[in-house]
Amino acid sequence: MSWKDILVFADGSEDGLTRLKLAMDIARAHDAHLEAQIVTALPQRPYGPASAALEDAFQEVLRAIEQRAADALAAVNKTAPPGETFSAYRCDGPFSHLRSLVAVAARSADLVVLGQPEATDASDIDTEILMGALFGGGQPCLMLPRWVSPHIWGRRALIAWKATPQAARAVQAALPLLKRAESVRLLTVDPRAEREGEDRRSLMRLATHLSRHDVEVEGPDTTQSEFGDAARAIAEEIEVFRADLLVMGAYGRARVNEFVFGGVSRAMIRDARIAVLMSH
Repeated sequence: MSWKDILVFADGSEDGLTRLKLAMDIARAHDAHLEAQIVTALPQRPYGPASAALEDAFQEVLRAIEQRAADALAAVNKTAPPGETFSAYRCDGPFSHLRSLVAVAARSADLVVLGQPEATDASDIDTEILMGALFGGGQPCLMLPRWVSPHIWGRRALIAWKATPQAARAVQAALPLLKRAESVRLLTVDPRAEREGEDRRSLMRLATHLSRHDVEVEGPDTTQSEFGDAARAIAEEIEVFRADLLVMGAYGRARVNEFVFGGVSRAMIRDARIAVLMSH
């Protein structure tokens, strides 16, 4: 498989432009087109008896937001060297519509590159982008930490395996990166006898499948987490293995009309200091 359309959500901040540069590296390596989207949450126009009195204040806030978005778009376009297969657009809408706008953009990409939210239980733009792309876009997402300068990553990949469709999709989506990695380790935390696919034979079958794609796997390894803290066990393995890429399924549950992350996904997204490729 190969990536031909890569979507990156960027902005004019230091980490946003660093994310853009790293996405450009990925696009060059895979001879892919890169599209950058600058997401802007527009304010709601005031309504009601006091709306006329608030109109001037609303227009001032709107102008400031529009200017920041225009500056971010200019910074993104300036970062792209001439001749790059690249395009950049603004994605504007009320905050309540951002997830659906992001999901629509993500569905026509092979890979979505996005930033790490400040908190997975807070409603900020980065969280909305991650939720919209991951749960609504249907495509794999590569989350990059809040780096303010480009990092070397992807040389040592850790696959956090769980016998679920989400993990299987993440592994398949990660193949272009896994093939380029110097070392790949397969890890299962708290394997369950009743969950088919986490026994030694099944893990070896997965390792064989990867080897047929020219991915040589260390392991597979299994570990038991203390007090059922799988996120801590994965974080410890990242340190021991010196991983710079984590591949994992992303899990969430529906709450009314939105998704919330499961415990392990939430912890890994919140605390990650390395690149994380996820699929739902």
